[in-house]
Amino acid sequence: MHQLRLVIAALVALSTLTACSAEYYSRRRAIREQRVAERDMRRAERDQQRIMERCGNAQRAYERGFNEGLQRRAMDTRWVGECPPVYQAQQQQAYVAGYQQGIDRAGTQIVVAAPAGYGGVVASPGVASCRFSSDCGADMHCRAWGNMGNVCMGYGGPGSPCWFSSDCLSGRCEGGSRTCR
Repeated sequence: MHQLRLVIAALVALSTLTACSAEYYSRRRAIREQRVAERDMRRAERDQQRIMERCGNAQRAYERGFNEGLQRRAMDTRWVGECPPVYQAQQQQAYVAGYQQGIDRAGTQIVVAAPAGYGGVVASPGVASCRFSSDCGADMHCRAWGNMGNVCMGYGGPGSPCWFSSDCLSGRCEGGSRTCR
């Protein structure tokens, strides 16, 4: 009988301990979930603040477009899609206006090239430097040319840069100097 009382007391103690343990872990889980929710809320507030800094100021979009145009980068307005719909049209217009101003300010860069094999410097027709083929015009390509960097190639006259014979009006590209004949 005494052993039965001990077993019952042990079972009561164990159930009390299990209930306390479950309550402890439940409380810890609730605290952890609260901390995660607070962290997520702070992150969402920071993200919203960044979006508003980027999208709520048309001057900033204009300057971004201007700088990209000035550096003759490709126009890229994909970032406008991250803005709230109410700001998208305003940001797009400001960026494009800035980009056009930047491109106008950048102008066309002219590089003077000297064909190989000449003793003196003989200037070929202006060679436009480029970053993309779209900088060059229809049916022309932007390609690396010696130490001159990237230049527009296509419809070249004598002394113009070329990689392929199709880059030259004469249909002949001199391999060593990479110039049209």
